[in-house]
Amino acid sequence: MPACQPLTLPHATLHAGTPAAHPAHQHVEPQVTWRLRLDGPRRGLPRAWIVPSGMAHAVAARPAGRSVVVQLAPTLIELTADQLLGTPAVELVGGAVRDPALRYLGATIAAEFELAWRDTLLLDALTYVVAGQLVRRHARALGRGTSAPAPRRLNAAQLARLRGLVIERFEQPPTVAEMAAVVGLSPHRLGPALKAATGVGPHGYVTRLRVERARELLRTVAPGAGQPLSEMALLLGFCSQSHFTAVFHRHTGTTPAAYRAQLARRRLPVGTPPEW
Repeated sequence: MPACQPLTLPHATLHAGTPAAHPAHQHVEPQVTWRLRLDGPRRGLPRAWIVPSGMAHAVAARPAGRSVVVQLAPTLIELTADQLLGTPAVELVGGAVRDPALRYLGATIAAEFELAWRDTLLLDALTYVVAGQLVRRHARALGRGTSAPAPRRLNAAQLARLRGLVIERFEQPPTVAEMAAVVGLSPHRLGPALKAATGVGPHGYVTRLRVERARELLRTVAPGAGQPLSEMALLLGFCSQSHFTAVFHRHTGTTPAAYRAQLARRRLPVGTPPEW
């Protein structure tokens, strides 16, 4: 499997594909590499290696394997460390790691790369989770500081601004950084504060609003004159009708087509609010 085109996110760059030989080199961006086998059944989670900033490392060609690499912006590590440890000055510990949580994150990122639509909002959110796990489990503080305050809950005004931003950007959803900026929080604090207010993180929140809007569209169109589901999927930011159907089914227990047919049979009045 050839290497995929790099995916550039606000605070990370992601690579995936069959690794080619590369001589010893180093870079300022810390990275995590997960290695998966392609020459037999996959067993367990992918192995993970941490490469701290400035650490020399080489890449060996592995035609029967696949690698997923996440290069993180140093500023993301500093911000995360400041939030979790009270100091931005930390040093990552490099090498192979036995960390089930980090390996699971690698498997999740790898699986998302295999999908045609590649949900960039989910991948962007996962980079923050990776940074948090690195700082919590694989970093040494180089300075002393005070503990970060507990994340606060988003208030009604912040939720209204966030909701407006997401609805306006369904086709090209905002990044975690953009979502955090509109409510006046750092990207790292957004997730806990949003979850405290809504029960879900940034990716779940966007998905919830997409499904909510889908149900509204399915309800407010007269039976027999509905918008094609393929067009509705693109309007809501899904990459395909199949992606739309899968997400809608996961959240409602039925498909958009079946939901529309059920509404037609029940002859619900136009404008009936969605059920949550």
